[in-house]
Amino acid sequence: MFEGEDFEIENMIVDLSIPDNISVNGKSHPVVGIHGNAFMYCFSDMFLSGKLTIGKNLQYIGADAFYGCNGLDTIICKSDVPADLEDYAFEDYQKILLV
Repeated sequence: MFEGEDFEIENMIVDLSIPDNISVNGKSHPVVGIHGNAFMYCFSDMFLSGKLTIGKNLQYIGADAFYGCNGLDTIICKSDVPADLEDYAFEDYQKILLV
């Protein structure tokens, strides 16, 4: 898509929502986890800022999943804090986690 082009992502505001469920071939499946390193540095305050909403079915967030995402302004968890929050899942995040 961007082959041969130089581009920069700066100062973008993004609202990311991890859904409660996804549909595959017409069948609904709960979203139960976020893999480790999944969004590492994606919300670095140099590039992106915004809000993260975590769905109600999430059971775990992997290690370093949101490491370095200090550009996130707000994190909203639609259910209880996930039962398994692995090491450094939100490392470098200095703001309040809203539940």
